[in-house]
Amino acid sequence: MWKTTVRFGIGLVTIIPLVYVVGFFVMGIRGVIIAWDGGSEWLPVAFEFAFGLHLAMMALMFALTIGYLIHVHTNGQLSDHSKTNWMIFVVVTQSIGMLVYLWKHVLTGENHDRFQGDDRSKE
Repeated sequence: MWKTTVRFGIGLVTIIPLVYVVGFFVMGIRGVIIAWDGGSEWLPVAFEFAFGLHLAMMALMFALTIGYLIHVHTNGQLSDHSKTNWMIFVVVTQSIGMLVYLWKHVLTGENHDRFQGDDRSKE
């Protein structure tokens, strides 16, 4: 469906929010420790930067969620039942679900779906 470079680019963009979450917690703990010791003059600047970065990550997560839901919906290799399961999985688990779907259906380009079963909607 997509070229290999596009697939790996999407994979890289999908990993960015997970890396951000780890960095956010590290910087938050570091900020609390610095504030506990009397503060620092760079703390307000760091907060403004972190707030802007957080808004950017929220926008990225919304875009990724919409993109993955569109990909699930238009994936011809999945049955209707599987599409519903994958959509719920991606929405509920967000970054983790996107990485699982990315590995199983986007990077490989094959159908390794356990949820195929019989599609009763076609009866």
